Amino acid sequence: MTTTPRLRVPAFVSVAVLAFIAISADGYDLAIFGAAIPDLLADPDWGLTPARIGVIAGTAIAGMCLGSIAAGVLADRFGARRLFLVCVTWFSGGMILCAAAPTAELLGIARFVAGLGLGGLGPAAIALTMSVAPHDRRNFLNGVMLTVVPIGAAKLRTWAPDIAVTTTAPRQNGGVSLRALLGDGGARALAGFVVVTGCCQILSYGLLTWLPQIMKSSGYSLGSSLVFLIVFSIGAMAGSATGSWAADHVGGRRITIAGFAIGAVAIFGLAMPLSQPILYLSLLLAGAGTVGIQPVVYGFAALHFPAHVRGSALGFIGGIGRIGGVFGPMLGGVLAGLPALANFSVFAGIAVFASLLSLAVLTNRHPEPAPTNTTVPADA
Repeated sequence: MTTTPRLRVPAFVSVAVLAFIAISADGYDLAIFGAAIPDLLADPDWGLTPARIGVIAGTAIAGMCLGSIAAGVLADRFGARRLFLVCVTWFSGGMILCAAAPTAELLGIARFVAGLGLGGLGPAAIALTMSVAPHDRRNFLNGVMLTVVPIGAAKLRTWAPDIAVTTTAPRQNGGVSLRALLGDGGARALAGFVVVTGCCQILSYGLLTWLPQIMKSSGYSLGSSLVFLIVFSIGAMAGSATGSWAADHVGGRRITIAGFAIGAVAIFGLAMPLSQPILYLSLLLAGAGTVGIQPVVYGFAALHFPAHVRGSALGFIGGIGRIGGVFGPMLGGVLAGLPALANFSVFAGIAVFASLLSLAVLTNRHPEPAPTNTTVPADA
């Protein structure tokens, strides 16, 4: 009697796919709330205004900031796998509360609760992916996983054991060693990554929110402006995957510096009269050098800090840096009445600053030994 050999799937592939599915909740959450705004404003019982809608939206971002910081520290204490599962469960429960909220006030509270889980999901997913990925594919898998902003939990223990719990790295009272995080230039690097991430968030949320309006004010139709946003988003996804792949070969620091520089040139070029092919190319490069460079920065940061404080570092970087996501749309609103040249010049200047800061402050550390990878049966 012969038996058919079972397909064996590398553990790092299973973890990356699982993280990809979970992280996609981030983009879905933003999209679904935006789609619900017209109905919320039109409901006479709730009596909402655009300003109150903005406050409700802000509660989610506030929750994401706090959740990112808290989950980063907890991931280093209890393990990224456990935190990943907790964050997915917490976020799912928060979204159920959002759907059932009977008043605007309770909706705001539910959005904050959901944001706590969603904010912690990013650092946990990055740390989890980096802990099992092959040495020469870590940035690429992380970038692919983050191209999209509660499945397989029974298998996750096998695929990704909690390395942070069993590591022999120094700890203090079972928690994260602050000295390990901030010592040996860690404080300078942490501050640099926070500011660079903040710049990236300003560019991402600012351009994603205001690009159609800026292009419309430049004389394009609204339909064309929305197409431009789609092209910009395609560039962001392509830049994330391509930039992360390149980071595995030439280093995250070089790609971060070059990515922001390319993004700055492309953004400034959007203010110029361009032929349609060059305009689309500029939009693709602008998306790659802003939204698309963020996964590269996260991967660069993840490999910069020791494994036993990686979750904490990513939590602080993502949590504090995400504040830039609040100011991005606000900055676009302030610039909305100015010519396109002024709008794009300011955003390009922020990209130039991020590139120069990466060059001056952020440095590479010696790479860690490659993790031992296992495979698991697909039907196990």
